[in-house]
Amino acid sequence: MDRLERLKLFVLVTEAGNFSAAGKTANLAQAQISKAVKALEEEFRVTLFNRTTRNVSLTDEGARLLAHAKGILERYTVAEEDVRGEKTEPRGTLRILTSDGTGRVVFMPYVAGFLKRYPLLTLDHMMTDRFIDLVENGLDAAL
Repeated sequence: MDRLERLKLFVLVTEAGNFSAAGKTANLAQAQISKAVKALEEEFRVTLFNRTTRNVSLTDEGARLLAHAKGILERYTVAEEDVRGEKTEPRGTLRILTSDGTGRVVFMPYVAGFLKRYPLLTLDHMMTDRFIDLVENGLDAAL
């Protein structure tokens, strides 16, 4: 089992609440799930879960790994869709510059509909009538 698969199973255990439920969801034996998590714990040299007979909860280290694991898995999925040419949902932050007048009259009326259509996008909108260097300020577009 590769690292990516172990990360997927780790996330699955956190979402399912225990190893048994994660095994049922993944159609794997509980022992296989446990073995995958144990391998991650050995690789990182930390304990990821506080275990009881009926429940598991994340340790502080497990919570930190969970945040990273979700990001890694999301980026992998996006890369896979991109390479295969599949349509991917736009995501991330789009930084846009408008003049004050254009921003208020032309741009702002469409923002709510745009964000509703692309919920994984975040807009960072800057309005100014001054000249701003797009590259220097990390802006993606200007109107």
